[in-house]
Amino acid sequence: MPRVSGKFIVISMFSLGILFASGMVLYWDMHTRPFRRLQLELKKHYLGHQISISGGKALKTPGKPEKLRVVLHEIKRLNTEIDLSSVADFVEKIAPEYLPALHYDILEIHLIHPGNATEGTHRSFIKSIKPKA
Repeated sequence: MPRVSGKFIVISMFSLGILFASGMVLYWDMHTRPFRRLQLELKKHYLGHQISISGGKALKTPGKPEKLRVVLHEIKRLNTEIDLSSVADFVEKIAPEYLPALHYDILEIHLIHPGNATEGTHRSFIKSIKPKA
């Protein structure tokens, strides 16, 4: 049985760690880059919220509509109420400027308020978007 030095094992472990971390960063960048400009624009308008945007459809479900999902996660309790339909209208208005090559059929807006299991709230608004020709 051949002997493997400890130095080789340590270098191999660090190399694998760097490889996997690089892969995770690349994966994250590829999936968030199309929405990053829209996300930054929404952050300007909705201060105090962490905004997450995703879009597309599940790979195993052909024929289903493509969704643009916007999640506003309130970082701290703000004493203002947000109307989700006005957020949906605003996103629908500015999205073509920031996502020109992407077309979606459904717009989902989710607002999550912090709190423990009994206090936290989650509200959703779903709107059908007419595809742009």
